[in-house]
Amino acid sequence: MPDSLSHLHLENVITITDEKVLELITRSVNKTFKKSPMKIEEGFKGPYIQACARRILKKCSNDYENLHRTVRSEMQKVYDRQLKRLATSDDSTDKLLLTADDLLGPLPDASQFKMEEWVELQSMIGLEKVKQSIQALMDGLLIDYYRELNGQKPLTVKLSRLFLGPPGTGKTTVAKLYGAILAKLNLLSNGELVCINANDLIGSYIGESLATTKAIIENCQGKVLLIDEAYMLHAKRNNDCPFRQEVTDTIVGQIQNTPGEDICVIMCGYKKEMEDYIRDANPGLQRRFPLDEAFIFEDFDDKALGEILDLKVKKQDLKMTDDGRRAAMAVLKLAKQRLNFGNGGAVDNVLGEAVINYRKRFSKSPVDQRASYLKEGLLLDVDFDPDCKRALEAESEIDRLFEDMIGLESQVDVFRGLSRRVKNMTGRNVDPKLYVPFSFVFKGPPGCGKTTVARKIGQLYWSMGILATNEVVEVSVQDLIAAYVGQTITKTRTLLESALGKVLFIDEAYRLAGETTSDNSQSFAAEARDELVDAMTKPQFDGKLVIILAGYTAPMEVTLSQNPGLASRFPTHLQFQNLSPEACVLLLKQRIEALGVTTTLDGKEPDLQDKFKSLSANEDWGNGRDIESIAKEVVGQRFETLKDEDKEEVTLDFVRGILEKWPFG
Repeated sequence: MPDSLSHLHLENVITITDEKVLELITRSVNKTFKKSPMKIEEGFKGPYIQACARRILKKCSNDYENLHRTVRSEMQKVYDRQLKRLATSDDSTDKLLLTADDLLGPLPDASQFKMEEWVELQSMIGLEKVKQSIQALMDGLLIDYYRELNGQKPLTVKLSRLFLGPPGTGKTTVAKLYGAILAKLNLLSNGELVCINANDLIGSYIGESLATTKAIIENCQGKVLLIDEAYMLHAKRNNDCPFRQEVTDTIVGQIQNTPGEDICVIMCGYKKEMEDYIRDANPGLQRRFPLDEAFIFEDFDDKALGEILDLKVKKQDLKMTDDGRRAAMAVLKLAKQRLNFGNGGAVDNVLGEAVINYRKRFSKSPVDQRASYLKEGLLLDVDFDPDCKRALEAESEIDRLFEDMIGLESQVDVFRGLSRRVKNMTGRNVDPKLYVPFSFVFKGPPGCGKTTVARKIGQLYWSMGILATNEVVEVSVQDLIAAYVGQTITKTRTLLESALGKVLFIDEAYRLAGETTSDNSQSFAAEARDELVDAMTKPQFDGKLVIILAGYTAPMEVTLSQNPGLASRFPTHLQFQNLSPEACVLLLKQRIEALGVTTTLDGKEPDLQDKFKSLSANEDWGNGRDIESIAKEVVGQRFETLKDEDKEEVTLDFVRGILEKWPFG
């Protein structure tokens, strides 16, 4: 058909269909209520029935063959809404009137909503940004309602959305309520929620992903389709996987996200991963799922977590003591340090563990006390955290924790003061996290205890209730650096994420100074440094891990002086010195005995001290590292010369003889 004739034919179809819709609606009303003529609010030529006709026209897509079927199904919904309205009305209500709400659904005015789903949504704990986003969507629907009545085209309000955020923040619950609200507003024909995982759409051969995705979308007409972990559809996550790309392309082809479309697709996932997917996977995704219109779900703050905890405890017909609630909140705050905090799910886990401990206490309690246990139903602090008193006992643990450290009295005093500070604050219900350092610089020669002290900090900060675990991640600058431009930032960020809730010890940190390359661009080490500096101030990392930079004194001071940003992030410095001769002798005695051999040394031998004084003057002297090697050599040679009747003991002369030969080889 020539283009001109085709154009005329299309215009003719649209004109006929527009008139025909009103005619068919009128015929449907008169036929359904032929015994008692039904009236229309504002009349059969009024704005409400005309707006209803225009909606039907969009749904049948100007398809004449589909028109009759669409009119029948849509008018049945009108009659159903009328019946539901009349069922709750009084006798004075005109039962022979189709109102605007019957024809179009409720006025989408959030200020007048009484539907239970809207009330439940507004009562959900937290989710302020989500509530604001849904309110903005309702505002758009409201103006469109009046534009339709005025015969104007509705502005584009997209029902399909991105739900971005961490797990346990209520995305599924909000999606269910959202679908029900859209259905009651006559924007979806059903509103039921269908939840799937992205992997449910991915096939194993070309064509399977397309067929599976199309079938699921077809089956979800009128409903809300929630695709969880939708970023897994990004082909780049699996070597440009064609099966994943096929799913994405099919979604773009099947979902237009335009007014009148009888489906709502919600794509869920972590914010960053979803942003990468939407931007990169297919240009059409951004048009259908605009990032600036996404519903943002944030980690619950402490207040919201506390309210959720209270609600869940009440639902289980339990109670908490004040100390119990404080212990529960302390556990949750520490859990927030870790990657992918579970929010509401984390509350479930903490409460579940407390209930298990409560049951243990009950089973071990005297029989005559069990009735009161049941009546009170009290969860104690030890139920939520069996080690809940450790912060109060951390100061007394200092001596035990550092008892094997010789020659580090000044460093130990620093941590003794910190533990006392934390103890006093905790005892007065003051959060100590704002008053303890989360970054350190350890400067000093090799083998002087920097790494060992870092490991002690992990244990101490866990004991004080500052970190979620006592783990220490030990790396060098080389572990932050990648082989290609741009990869160092990702590698550094991944390392920081792996250290959340822990101590991150970066040795030879003076290498972060970086060097300018021949083209004046930054070196990879400088990329790592800048990413480290930037990340430390972001909420994801700030106060959620301890970072220690360690290295030789002179190069560390140069590095910090040349990088003000780095220096400002690490204001707490601990200076380590070469071990004194006296400390060297004491440490040697300790290390020999730690290897299971007794010694006659008393740790005060002048000639041994003189020998260590001489050794420590050498540039390559390794302090504790070399003393460990000497101790092993002493023990090894003692067993080499040991006779059956001899004791496993080394004398001063034996040690003196071996020291005279140091360094060995």
